[in-house]
Amino acid sequence: MFQIFRQEVDTHLSALQDGLLNWENNFSDEALVKGLMRAAHSMKGAAGIFGMDNAKHLAHAMEDFFVSVQKGETEPASQDIDMLLAAVDMLLEIPKLAESELTKWPIGRMDELVSLQNEIKARIAKGKTTAANQIVQTEQPETITAKPQSGVMGMFKSETRSRVKKIRETLVNIQEIPTALAKGIDAIRPSVEAMVNLAGIVNQEATAENAKRLIALLAAQNKEKPLDPNFLKAANDILDEIESTLSALETEPSITEISEKPKPIVPPAPKGVFSGRSAQVQKARMPTPNPFRKNSLQGTDYDFPIRVSAKSLNKIMALAAESMIEVKRLSGFRDGLLKLKQFQNNLSLIINNSLESYYAQSDANLLLHSFKTIHDNVEKYRGIIRDQLDGYDSLLKDYTGRTNHLYHEVLFSRMRPFVDRAHAFPRLVRDTSRLLGKKIRFELIGERTPVDREILEKLESPINHMLRNACDHGIESPAERAKTDKPEVATIQIEARHNAGMLLVEIRDDGHGIDAEKIRKRILDKGLVTPEMAETLTQDEVMEFLFLPGFSSAEKVTEISGRGVGLDVVNNLMQELGGTAKIKSELGNGTSIMLRMPITRSVIRTLLIGIDGECYAIPLSRIDRTLRIQHDQILAMENHQYFHLGDQNIGVVSAREVLGLESVIPSEGNIPVVLIGKDDLLYAIIVDQFLGETDLAVRPLDRRLGKVPCVSAAALTEDGGPVLIMDIDDLINNIDKLLSKGKLGTPLKSKKADTSGVKKVLVVDDSATVRETERQILEQAGFVVEVAQDGVDGWNTLRLGKFNLVVTDVDMPRMNGYEFVSLMRDDPEYKNIPVIMISYKDREEDYQKGLKSGVNLYLTKSSFRDDSFIKAVKELIL
Repeated sequence: MFQIFRQEVDTHLSALQDGLLNWENNFSDEALVKGLMRAAHSMKGAAGIFGMDNAKHLAHAMEDFFVSVQKGETEPASQDIDMLLAAVDMLLEIPKLAESELTKWPIGRMDELVSLQNEIKARIAKGKTTAANQIVQTEQPETITAKPQSGVMGMFKSETRSRVKKIRETLVNIQEIPTALAKGIDAIRPSVEAMVNLAGIVNQEATAENAKRLIALLAAQNKEKPLDPNFLKAANDILDEIESTLSALETEPSITEISEKPKPIVPPAPKGVFSGRSAQVQKARMPTPNPFRKNSLQGTDYDFPIRVSAKSLNKIMALAAESMIEVKRLSGFRDGLLKLKQFQNNLSLIINNSLESYYAQSDANLLLHSFKTIHDNVEKYRGIIRDQLDGYDSLLKDYTGRTNHLYHEVLFSRMRPFVDRAHAFPRLVRDTSRLLGKKIRFELIGERTPVDREILEKLESPINHMLRNACDHGIESPAERAKTDKPEVATIQIEARHNAGMLLVEIRDDGHGIDAEKIRKRILDKGLVTPEMAETLTQDEVMEFLFLPGFSSAEKVTEISGRGVGLDVVNNLMQELGGTAKIKSELGNGTSIMLRMPITRSVIRTLLIGIDGECYAIPLSRIDRTLRIQHDQILAMENHQYFHLGDQNIGVVSAREVLGLESVIPSEGNIPVVLIGKDDLLYAIIVDQFLGETDLAVRPLDRRLGKVPCVSAAALTEDGGPVLIMDIDDLINNIDKLLSKGKLGTPLKSKKADTSGVKKVLVVDDSATVRETERQILEQAGFVVEVAQDGVDGWNTLRLGKFNLVVTDVDMPRMNGYEFVSLMRDDPEYKNIPVIMISYKDREEDYQKGLKSGVNLYLTKSSFRDDSFIKAVKELIL
């Protein structure tokens, strides 16, 4: 029940926030006002049903404001949007609360809740006063006098003071004797409820509202739990307000003048008179559509998502995928029945021939009767089988349709439109730009792009960081933009789209961009690389430094951004999701951050291939194309095999070689090849045969297997056979090794340890510049060096050879340094190999984390400047 309540509250508040941001640009849109009023009303109802009176009162005040605008009593302004958004922000805390925190929340927020409620009420009252002053009166009001109910009012004040006194005494007793909490609250509640009724009788709304606040406070304090220290203070503050209201009544005159305004005898004025504008005929207009939440404020047919346990959903997903596979296996039984029918036909033919033979013999009556009986039975069974086949065909058709429908529905239930987590982005840009004195327009492209809900939730926080950075440091001030002839209003865009089976989210702005040379200088100033290394860094490598913890391109740190935290969060998330993040920037023309990640990792479309009699699968999203080439098309140069494709030379390698099998390339005929790529580079993989395309439900490999080279997961084919899904990044890394070492055309065999006494070092780093620097330093010192591009590549390389030392980076895609070292320490064969971890990170917590993972030494990359790196290597292995 609580989960449903949280989901409903989140939906209504998202509708309010989106609507307010759109309404600010078009206050004349009556459809938006109606939708806002309905959303506030729904929020009020949801809070009331769940007993959250404070939230209900605040939502009620918002609803009254929108009603006042509808009636023409209040003229909305930008300041009202700020006020209403503040109320939305306060209520947005509710969906984030745990159920156990729900009753405590109003206690700590009582002052802010009441303050916002009173502010909205005051704004409504001000609007009504302004509207009333604009009414054209046809007659002067008549002043009459009325005698006050002095006796009743006196009784009210006396009884209320008495109740307040008793309540204070009970509160003191609760404070002194905590065990009396439950009994005290039960004693106070009837007295406060009586106060509400009395105040209503004498029209003392202020006292009634304060008494209701006290009731809500009593409800928020759990009688079964220890006394909240804020409870007593908040209760006494409310009682002080009640007594102040009673004291104010003492100063009122004994005779109250009431100004009655008789109804005008002329027809009511047009709406323009009430709003201070001349009356005019207005054209009918279509309501302005909401670009961020379609139908969120129009109509009551909400299509809001229902939260589902991720564990439960994953189980349903697996069952649906397996059910779809199992139903396809039924076709094999149908084939068997068809064979049975054919066999029966043959048997019937034999019996018919036998009967004809026996008909020729006059003394074979008995045998003839037996054969005839057999024949009749066969015909009978033939009819039965025919009926069974017809029924089976119908059942198979229906069951296949239902199973596919179930599968796709479950798959779709994991997907949510990107806009579901984008509601806060326009508000963030609006508030940040106003705070900075900038004019920024936010645009969302691809709002309906479906995204796995787990990935979508994780994206929200990193995107918030990037939007703040863009507003603060990416976008120039209006004066700066004017000097460069840019539009006064800057633009920040978020685009979500699918491409080649991946989700792409791009955050771009038209600001001043990032100066790569300034970043290069900052890298040097921090001592992260040597001057020689800095000169060789490409622009992409320079931009990668922005993903380091604490590294920022900002000239100064602000409260909004500039701490380098956002991009560090982005980098960590992309590593977790198996994605990538890249920064592209052109000085003077803006910056783009491209996030590339899987749409979902539950089901993939694959190409099945045969290699050495086994079935493997390659995700279609990673395949550029498939070809059949002739043997004479394969050329060789410096032991590198390749073939021409258009104006490109494509490197060729046998899949058998990459997997460590005996390489057999046919000397004639068509050779099936699969083209896979990384960035702009393509590779041709020779396979034995193409087996077709299919959808596979991905199953993770057993952890006890460790990292299997070139394999990422497993699955079952339609006939129930096992298939291994290839890890394309790992495959490409192994191909790179084969191409660089000139070992194409020969089987890839396990490397044995060097017997000459020369020590062998494995260098693992995702930066080509760092790998080359470390390799040169180590080789100049007389060591044999192997290199790997990330933790997965390093683990596979380690298992194929024997090394005396491992040097590894920390932040790497697919498998970081900590995970790589942990794998080594968990494996008896590699747990005693010394490990040096080298990173740009120089914080104490990073150092401790490295040592905890099992490294022998933790160095920063500034150690390349002197001989401290090579000294550490020699101390460990010489």
